Amino acid sequence: MEHRKNFQYTSATFQNELLSIIGEQIKCQIAKEFKEAKVFAIIADETQDIGKHEQVAIVLRYVNEKLEVHESFVGFYRAKRTDGKTLVNELKNDLISMGLNIKNLRAQCYDGASNMRGPYKGVAAIIMQEAPMAMYIHCNAHILNLCIVNCCMRVSSIRNTFFVIQSIYNFIEKSTKRHAIFKNIKKSFQSFSDGQANALLKNLEDFNFVFDLLLLRRVLAQCDILSKTLQSSSVTYEIVKSVKNSSLEVLKSFRTDEFFSKLFNHSTEIADKCGFRAAQLPRQGKIPSKIGGGSKAPFQSVEHYYKVSIVWRVIDILNEEIEASLQENNLDVLNNLSKVLGGTDEDAASVKYVCKYYNLDNEHLLSELRCFYKMEESRNKIIQEKADVFVQKSLKSVFPVLFELFRLFFTILMNSTYTRNKIGQERLSSLALLAIERSIEVNISKVIDDFNLSQKRRLNFV
Repeated sequence: MEHRKNFQYTSATFQNELLSIIGEQIKCQIAKEFKEAKVFAIIADETQDIGKHEQVAIVLRYVNEKLEVHESFVGFYRAKRTDGKTLVNELKNDLISMGLNIKNLRAQCYDGASNMRGPYKGVAAIIMQEAPMAMYIHCNAHILNLCIVNCCMRVSSIRNTFFVIQSIYNFIEKSTKRHAIFKNIKKSFQSFSDGQANALLKNLEDFNFVFDLLLLRRVLAQCDILSKTLQSSSVTYEIVKSVKNSSLEVLKSFRTDEFFSKLFNHSTEIADKCGFRAAQLPRQGKIPSKIGGGSKAPFQSVEHYYKVSIVWRVIDILNEEIEASLQENNLDVLNNLSKVLGGTDEDAASVKYVCKYYNLDNEHLLSELRCFYKMEESRNKIIQEKADVFVQKSLKSVFPVLFELFRLFFTILMNSTYTRNKIGQERLSSLALLAIERSIEVNISKVIDDFNLSQKRRLNFV
């Protein structure tokens, strides 16, 4: 008996084995749900962890019989290479291990890197050779982030402000002493005498720095609403268009003299109260003599410079970037699907397009639509509300083709948002499965049986 007590199975090796068994049990349950849904979408993102290894996170998305969206994390995988072919093989192997057919894939969402979206050797292009209906969606949240970065880089004043903020962060975090002083807000940069600290302090004590921060706070706060919408797992194409348009309208409303005056006056009050340098015109550039010479057109006043060169320029560029970049996912199939499901009357052209794309019977779908449009419950409602009517009235058996279109519409995803870190590969993936899919019940008895049968044990588990 004393000898038997030595076998506690608490080492890292046995822990990893148990975690792997539990993870596989969860994946089997997830696979069962996806097989019942028939069609699904895939989300994948790859990045380098702190151990300098490429980690690929894979998430699958499906819609159940109640037209509810479910996203299930299936694992982290270490990629030896990040080319399109290698990543596709990793994705296919994962689908095969779960017993899922890649031909049932209806959408794929990745970032905009060339290895993911390349027209010939990208992941999306290779997968579409086997699953033609698996449309590629460039993650909208990623697109918005690129829009904001491009805007900040194109306006020199904002670019310089971000450089100062980054320099302050680096200056504080590279020294434990500075970090400790920073935590005590009563102390300041004046505690230091070195040149870098004085240079940073000089940049902070400037009207331009205050003005840019206040402008960014207003603009980025509005973008944050759009960003949170785009990162929601339940967001649909219809909602993306609506929130994008309303956000652009709000940003355009900032391009007024009233908005600028309030911003400028508030910045002036803060600068005066803190004793910062007042607003000034930049040095006036000169035109080279070889092309005529003279001075560039001067600004009418300091206020005119800040309004035209910073505020209006930021708003114009950001609106232009968002409007143009988010059009990338303005796909014909999504537009036509929205018209068919969200319309109040039949659109023959859209119905024909959708039927051709998804290999559906045109007349059958038209017949269902004519009947559904006449129902009192479906009138003057958005797509989500019509889907709710389908579930509440149990209309799946009445309008089977229309039900499948609703399922397809909600299966198509608009974003990819998952994080990862560095840990032992199998342990990482299994722990992530347990944490993310904690709503799935684990059969402990089966875990013990599988652990006991996986290899010969010195103890028998009963």
